[in-house]
Amino acid sequence: MPGEAPQPRVVVALVAVGAAPDPREAAALTAAERRHADGLRDVVAAPFVAARALLRRTLAEVAGVPLATVRLGVDPHGKLAPAGPLSGWHCNVSHTDGLAAVAVARGVRVGVDVERVADDGDRRCRRVLPSVLAPGEATTVDGAADADRLPTFLAIWTRKEAFLKGVGCGLTVEPRLVDVGPSGPRIRAAPHELEPERWCLHDLAAGPSHAGALAVAAPDAVVDRRPAPPVPGRGLPPGGAT
Repeated sequence: MPGEAPQPRVVVALVAVGAAPDPREAAALTAAERRHADGLRDVVAAPFVAARALLRRTLAEVAGVPLATVRLGVDPHGKLAPAGPLSGWHCNVSHTDGLAAVAVARGVRVGVDVERVADDGDRRCRRVLPSVLAPGEATTVDGAADADRLPTFLAIWTRKEAFLKGVGCGLTVEPRLVDVGPSGPRIRAAPHELEPERWCLHDLAAGPSHAGALAVAAPDAVVDRRPAPPVPGRGLPPGGAT
């Protein structure tokens, strides 16, 4: 209809991560980010580098600006946020062993989370379940078949963390006070100051080895999942074009 505001649009991109940081991706990071990555073990540094580089490429592509002009800062909650000409945009990143994910949107808060399905995940699930799940969520996980217990837990956990990251409070809020359930777009319960009624949850297909979820502060938002933008120079020899 004429005069109606367009639906908010959220762009999501996921990328597989290798065992060590890619120097071409690291080249897109700031000196401070590279120093931070240098202090990490490769298994942690590689996803960190991939996520920050992917965020910059995705913002540049979606906003239609040169990659070199993309700047990142932090918002009042300490959450990563586009800066400078892209200050009206929102973003969130997540990374784990083997996978990085980003979400970007203009004028709409977003949160994203991905987790690896670890070999010892079922044991860890049982250990942390009482401290992070709402009573109804814990009942759902406890009642799942053995083969479904870990996937059910990770579905709930990624949805919960995506929401808390999107709000900007992270785990400063007691996770057991937030009930997102294993599926569905709505948050079933959360402290009123988090405005759960404003948020919508989306499950992300992340392959057999990972679970993922997206939270958007706009129930009518369109989610546009895209292939990861190419890394500049990938495929060229280390010295560049010949």
